[in-house]
Amino acid sequence: HSVDSYGEARYFEPGRDAAVEYGVLDLRFRNPHPFPVLLAIDADDTRVRASFLAAAPDLPRAAIAVEGLATDGGIMSARTIRTIAPPGGGPPRVEDLGWSRYLAPGAAHFANAAVRA
Repeated sequence: HSVDSYGEARYFEPGRDAAVEYGVLDLRFRNPHPFPVLLAIDADDTRVRASFLAAAPDLPRAAIAVEGLATDGGIMSARTIRTIAPPGGGPPRVEDLGWSRYLAPGAAHFANAAVRA
C-alpha cells in the first residue's frame, strides 16, 4: 500500500486492496476456531468475494468499507473499516483497520517511508 500504480485502471479502490509489499507481511490470516476452515476466493470484473467454509453451523460474517478517500499533494488516503456480525445475531463489532496512503500516479516519487501511515 504505497503506490497507486494503476490509477483509474486499478482493480479495486484504495483501502480495499490487499497486497504483499516486499519485506513486509501485509495480508495475514489466523484461524481462531478449534476446527479447520477453508478460504475460497472468487473474482470477476466487478468484485472479489472471499468466503470461509467450515463444518460448523454458523460463522461470523465480515464486511469491509472504505471511507475518507481523499487526495492531498499527490498522496491518496483511504480509511478501512471492518464490521463483524456475530453468528446468531447480536451487536456487530466495528474495527478501524487504519489509513492506507498511496503515492498517486504521476506524482513525484519519493521514499516510501514518507507515504506509509
